[in-house]
Amino acid sequence: MKRLLRVGMLILVALSLAAPEDYAQDTNDEQSKIKLWHLRNGKYDDMVARFDKATGMRHRSASAYFERGLVALKEHDPDKAILNFGRAIKLKNNYPEAYVNLGVAYTGKGLLNDAIECYTKAIELDPGLALAYFHRAMVFSYRGELDKAILDLDRAIESKPDYAEAYYERAGLYHEKQEPDKAMADLDEAIAINPDYTDAYHARGGEYAGKGEFDPAISDFTKAIQLNPDRAATRHFRAVAFFMKEEYGKSWADVHKAESMGYQFDPKFLDDLKEKSGRKE
Repeated sequence: MKRLLRVGMLILVALSLAAPEDYAQDTNDEQSKIKLWHLRNGKYDDMVARFDKATGMRHRSASAYFERGLVALKEHDPDKAILNFGRAIKLKNNYPEAYVNLGVAYTGKGLLNDAIECYTKAIELDPGLALAYFHRAMVFSYRGELDKAILDLDRAIESKPDYAEAYYERAGLYHEKQEPDKAMADLDEAIAINPDYTDAYHARGGEYAGKGEFDPAISDFTKAIQLNPDRAATRHFRAVAFFMKEEYGKSWADVHKAESMGYQFDPKFLDDLKEKSGRKE
């Protein structure tokens, strides 16, 4: 299992987990719920117009800058996000969600030290903010500081026991540290929390395959494919598992499907499959 961090994922987590708390703390009215609906349903142009109007008022609002920052993150514009989250913090210094999302923006620009500083500040302001520990763990993971990353994910899970993404990411770190039993336990937990967690099924299938347990591996790969039929890499791993079970026809079926999706297999694997199956393709 490869390192699982992706900046796009970080942004989505920040949008999904940070925004509701901010609305509840900063505005606490029915209009804010309407704004949140617009943001979550892609009404970005309308939201930007609203934010521009709000931030042009004499009494500027930290939450309005925060909301604009979220839009900038969603539009993959970290510079605008940094500007707006910075303005929000200037108006409201004790704003942990703004520090977290400012850290996400810095991460998007590769400014990892600045990102860690933001996440740490958010934790100082709210020691129970699971999202801050999660994102700081991801930066530590980027830098190869696996033990620090695991410690932060431990804290994230302590603060939010149903944090499926934290279990999933910690599993990836345990995999890198060659601790498969711990990785498997975390993937089990992630799936128990979210039975439709495609990546977790894919990763757990890989763990089973690594242990030579190909039947449960195939079962997990199959579930991942059911949840996301367009993921060719999972078909690749299932093809290998079928090959190891000498079910060559099923292996070929996955090869052909993955190749039709643009996936390229290792030529050596294809040569071995041809030899074992007695088929040319």
